[in-house]
Amino acid sequence: MLAKLGEKGEEALMNLINRVWVTRTRPLSWNRAIIVPIPRPKVPVNPRLISLTSCLVKTAERMALKRIKWKASPLHQNMFACKNGVRTTECLTSLLDQINDKPGILIFLDLEKAFELAIAPVTLCCLGDREIDGHALAFANGSLLNLRVSQCSSYTVLPWG
Repeated sequence: MLAKLGEKGEEALMNLINRVWVTRTRPLSWNRAIIVPIPRPKVPVNPRLISLTSCLVKTAERMALKRIKWKASPLHQNMFACKNGVRTTECLTSLLDQINDKPGILIFLDLEKAFELAIAPVTLCCLGDREIDGHALAFANGSLLNLRVSQCSSYTVLPWG
């Protein structure tokens, strides 16, 4: 959809995103989302809610994420999630390499609702600890605080299927 904007449309889009970045204010319309329940395989009566926002918001968030990743220090070498091109098997391969045929104890944690229960101020504090500040921190703050279902200015729940 955004690919067909043309030169003037792209310029208007960039001006809007840059104005949001510079003023550190998020348009109220960006807080609107369509909430779609996705059934869980084991517990279909308790679906996972997915928030669908506009292409414009997704584009702005992707641009902000690139800026945040560029500024943040690299992730720890033993952290395997959130890394492009890293598959889940790589953490197991790394673990097997480290124990080198010696006996070991493994503990696997399944953090249920880890993202749903994340506390925005704590997340922002962690970003600050990674030296994310200024416009990037303000953008993350707006995204974290404004896109919660309970705080959406307008949302619609659509049935799945």
